[in-house]
Amino acid sequence: MDLQRASTCMACSTSHAQAARPRAQLFAARARPRCFVVAHANPYDIFDAMDRQFVQMDRQFDAMQRQMDREFESAFSRARDAERQAREAERQVLSDPEASRPSSSSSFRQDLLRPAPDVDITRQEERGSGYYRYYERIQITSGGGRGHGSSPPPAAASLSPAAAGPGPAALLSVAVLVGGYAALTAAFNRNYQLTSYAEQKRWLLLALWPLLFLFSPKFREQFSAAVKGERVRWNGGSGGGSRPSDGGL
Repeated sequence: MDLQRASTCMACSTSHAQAARPRAQLFAARARPRCFVVAHANPYDIFDAMDRQFVQMDRQFDAMQRQMDREFESAFSRARDAERQAREAERQVLSDPEASRPSSSSSFRQDLLRPAPDVDITRQEERGSGYYRYYERIQITSGGGRGHGSSPPPAAASLSPAAAGPGPAALLSVAVLVGGYAALTAAFNRNYQLTSYAEQKRWLLLALWPLLFLFSPKFREQFSAAVKGERVRWNGGSGGGSRPSDGGL
């Protein structure tokens, strides 16, 4: 009787253990931490994008410079045409007085150029970097003592920097400064690994390098070497020319 009861208890315990095993596996599967795949961006893709942006800025600067050259040439051409017309009008007045009489087609200009005993013509021409100014003053004194004076030609007056606002020379200077800043920033970013500064300071140094270049001799030395594609060698410490880890300014 005792043997039968013992065998029955062993069978029950065995079946209970077999039934509890899948339940334990289910709990273990539920307690298992989930793993998520996180994609990390490649930092070199950002640098390549910046390089492409700087190349595009250089192309835009070259196109703008060519457009300004064409505008300068057009302005100089208009100024030369105005000067040639003024000389032809003067030659016509001095050679053929009858041609300067007023008619229905020309009122004010021919009235200024009508024949007179005394004709005084004064010209002034100024050329500079990005501008051209031409002034002409014609004074005709008649027998009654009345004088007539002419204002500058409209084409020449339109070229005056004071009347037209910021001239092409100022725009060209701004474009040169922007292009130089972009080129130096691109070169410094491209050769940043040649400097002793940490990678975490890259964007800060790219944004503030003009101020650091003015006030930090150490940064000025490293910036100049990086732009030239050279590595600055340090003599301090036991490592000789080793690269410092702090990257202090």
